[in-house]
Amino acid sequence: MKNKKYIIQATKANQLIVDGLLQLGAQEIECSYTRMFSITTKYGELRVSLSPSELHFLYTCFSRFVDVEKAKGTGCNPYSGKWNWHVTDNATPEYFAQLVLNDIKRVL
Repeated sequence: MKNKKYIIQATKANQLIVDGLLQLGAQEIECSYTRMFSITTKYGELRVSLSPSELHFLYTCFSRFVDVEKAKGTGCNPYSGKWNWHVTDNATPEYFAQLVLNDIKRVL
């Protein structure tokens, strides 16, 4: 059974990230398995998806640059363009959301 307190915290972190992404100009895009957003950066399109809180005991946010070659040097995986965040559930939702959003702001 999942820890209810953790699920509440992860859900809050996800909402803070969604709110921040929208304020930064991201657009929600259709995805059948999670909420996904697209945001234009100086390295091209970055797609961001949030981990459903029931699946992990970590705060998790996944992203991937569409143009992998252009995004090299951002800290993303140089082969896949993936740029993910994983933080233990000892962190606060606010800390995790700020970590993700600060990194994204760095590439806008």
